[in-house]
Amino acid sequence: NKCDVEYYSLLKSIEYGALGSIEVTEEESALLKWTYYDTLYKSEYDLLSELGTIDMVYKAIEEAVAPFINESIVNHYKLSDKLDVYCTEYSDGSKVYVCYETEAVEVSDPYTNETITFEGQGYSVKNAKGE
Repeated sequence: NKCDVEYYSLLKSIEYGALGSIEVTEEESALLKWTYYDTLYKSEYDLLSELGTIDMVYKAIEEAVAPFINESIVNHYKLSDKLDVYCTEYSDGSKVYVCYETEAVEVSDPYTNETITFEGQGYSVKNAKGE
């Protein structure tokens, strides 16, 4: 919650296998302006809770990052020269695809020839264990 493009930032965390976090305050973040702690874009708990931001972030991390916490990233690649879609492959064979495109896209994984479809920005988890 340190930028105005929260979902993009969340997708970057997922793409790189990074655990996310949210800093919350009781009051609105505007009160922090011109202080030594003015890096939060939105931080008021009631607002973040009402918008569903907190639940969205932790659900996404639980689905797309947490299952691979004990795995290593063994490959990371862009699926297409023309589209902003990436794959992160983990040591157990699982893959996490992240799409930054705002429109619906269909793209083929160059390593598996599997077609991945997105309805816009989002992520898809292909668990090697079939879960």
